[in-house]
Amino acid sequence: MVFYHRDIIHKAIDSLSGNIGESGRRIVFINGNFGTGKTFIVDEIIKFLVADEVFDDIFKYSATPDVKFLPEFANAIFRESVGSNRENEVFHAMETKYNLVRFNNIITTIREYDPKLFTYIISNYSLLNKFDFHWKKKQNSPVNADMIFKIREIIKSKDDQILLEKPGRMCAESVVVDLITSYLPINDKLLFDDYMQSGKKKSIAIIIDGYDGFSGSVDDWLAEDFIPACTDMKLSKFIHFENPTVASDLQVNHIFDIRFVLSGRFSFCREGNAVLNKHKDDSILLSLKEVDSENILQYLLAEELSPEEYHWDFESIAGGNLYIMSILTESIKIGSINFDMFRIYQLVEEKIFIGHTEQQRDWIRCAAFLDEFDIWGLRCFPSMTENYNEAYDFFLNSENLACQIQNSNKITLHLQVKEFVRGSIKVLSESLFKEYCKIRDKYHSFSELLEKYDTNECDILRNIAYLNRFDIDFTIRKAFLYESENAIKIINKHSKLFDKKEFIYRMKSDIASEFLEFNKVIDNIRFDEKLETIKEINILNKENIENKRLKKKAKIESIKSQINKSHDESDDGKTLFDDVQNEYIEVENRLIEQRKKKDDFSQKNNQKPVITLSAASAIFIILSIFAEVIFEGFFKHDTTINLVRKILITMSGITIISGVYYYMKGTVSGRGKIEYEESLIEIDELKKLKKELFADLEKIKSNFEVADKSIEELSSIIDSLINEIKSLDKKEKELNI
Repeated sequence: MVFYHRDIIHKAIDSLSGNIGESGRRIVFINGNFGTGKTFIVDEIIKFLVADEVFDDIFKYSATPDVKFLPEFANAIFRESVGSNRENEVFHAMETKYNLVRFNNIITTIREYDPKLFTYIISNYSLLNKFDFHWKKKQNSPVNADMIFKIREIIKSKDDQILLEKPGRMCAESVVVDLITSYLPINDKLLFDDYMQSGKKKSIAIIIDGYDGFSGSVDDWLAEDFIPACTDMKLSKFIHFENPTVASDLQVNHIFDIRFVLSGRFSFCREGNAVLNKHKDDSILLSLKEVDSENILQYLLAEELSPEEYHWDFESIAGGNLYIMSILTESIKIGSINFDMFRIYQLVEEKIFIGHTEQQRDWIRCAAFLDEFDIWGLRCFPSMTENYNEAYDFFLNSENLACQIQNSNKITLHLQVKEFVRGSIKVLSESLFKEYCKIRDKYHSFSELLEKYDTNECDILRNIAYLNRFDIDFTIRKAFLYESENAIKIINKHSKLFDKKEFIYRMKSDIASEFLEFNKVIDNIRFDEKLETIKEINILNKENIENKRLKKKAKIESIKSQINKSHDESDDGKTLFDDVQNEYIEVENRLIEQRKKKDDFSQKNNQKPVITLSAASAIFIILSIFAEVIFEGFFKHDTTINLVRKILITMSGITIISGVYYYMKGTVSGRGKIEYEESLIEIDELKKLKKELFADLEKIKSNFEVADKSIEELSSIIDSLINEIKSLDKKEKELNI
């Protein structure tokens, strides 16, 4: 009797029965948490489809643990035909089985030749659940160039290489080829042409139920390879399909109407769902919830159980979960007075864990003890000390297990998941239950501290708490390495959390104590290791200080040697400057003396008297010759004129004799002329020497001034080094307080 999810069943049947593009849909997604009736709904849908003969054939696949690779899955989905209405039309998985055999042979060959490559292939080709698939995709590419090269070195067959390099496409095409060869008369052209002209299509329903354990890999294959191969891909695009009867430009959806029912716990409406995103116009999403109180009542009546006696138990324990309700019903019918909670916890936990790896199951067990948690809550558990980011991402993307609290980075598991997983642990291991409760209590005790800072700040601050006393330039950079700049920013941002001396910081004792207690939980067995690491860093810091001090002292001694050398250069330069300056003065005096000699010689050999006397003599002669004419008006007697003439003639003679005397004095002496010329030459030489000496003085002065300046600069460096040594002494003292 069906009294719940009727609307879901009818929507699914209408979508599968209707024509594509009208009311029909190519893909029906059925989503719901564990125990909400997904498998029941799938079976009910199959009953309706078989009864109404909607499809020529219906294939149902429910997840089995033996399926680990895509070629196995492609073969497995056609194992069970649950609704064929054509006795003479049976699906034969020839190509699909052939690919599976080839795949197994290939990986066996690779294992013999290269075990390491075999392990890598197994790791990358295994079917994964949705979370593991996307997480692995983040970490590395499934097939890289180096891997392909190694495969081709071992596997020489081109077809085998393609199967390993493109397994998704090869598996998809092999299934379609098997459908064509199984259901169409491709060996008889006349019959095939009649089939095509009839306008009919072979209708196939492929139902995949409960494949959560490898939903990530399968969703990707369906979206990228299988559904395209079943719809608008032309046969000419297939890697291996040639048949003279079938036109190569024929699309698969011209000869087949293939529909899908996909049932699973993971939400198909998530942003990352490849199938829904790529085929959203051809699909419908049907989500299942726990049944309500009215349905529980109807269920009890249908099972002939007293509502007055069991309604409260079914509602409080099962919470509308059909699977849990069925366990309670079974417990009542076998005559149990009280419910066997131990068995119920175990069965429900097993149901919850379906599709999850052992590691993920352990994460769920831990998280079940936390009312709500962030990444720090997960880190409190030893099993998530290293992979807490992966665990947090797992819960963040597992709507069937948990939900994120609005406007928060915290997550909470669904109530039923928490209660039944926690209950299972309690009945299985009381000690483990108490240990997890203790971890939970410790995490909750740190909630006030953790809420003050974001995740990054908290991680930096809790690690600073290990340091006790620290400096920025060595301890922080050594302890945090590439995160040191981030740590420095956080120290500056939260400066009130630290006491600071001149060089050394120290986290305030109350804050440090809180973080250290938190670290004991978070770092667990690594707590003592980290303390030892910090001790080693402190020892290195002290050694670093001592090495710096010794280097600075050695540098001071080296600079002192340079200063002494500069002092010597300066003193030698000043002595040389004095000597050259004395020589310069001596040359200056000699130059003055020579210039005086030259001037004296010029005075002694002056030609002006000769010229003057010659001119005077000429005048006297002229006057004596023309005396009568010139003096006629002045003197009336000739006697007087003659006397004047005689006087002029006498004066003329005297001046001539004097001129001759001075001329002879200036020209007759050859030695005076030589001395004069020698004086001029010596003056020129002294000028040159003076210039050279002046240049030497400038150069010498510049050199000893450079030496003096060097002494001043080096002395300043020594003062700085001495101050730096004092600072190192002070830093060392602050570290040792």
